[in-house]
Amino acid sequence: MQAAEKMQVGERAEEEAEAALAAAGWEVINLNRLAKNFRFADLLAKRGAARLLRVVP
Repeated sequence: MQAAEKMQVGERAEEEAEAALAAAGWEVINLNRLAKNFRFADLLAKRGAARLLRVVP
């Protein structure tokens, strides 16, 4: 798989994860939209006092 294809797959996966979390009642912040390809994490989800962070492997 080439680099461009990997980026598309990754972006699609982030969008699906973001949609699933939002549907489950989480407020989701896509960190890559805030800091053009955020280096250490992709998504931050918040619900009440709970926080989830999707860390880049």
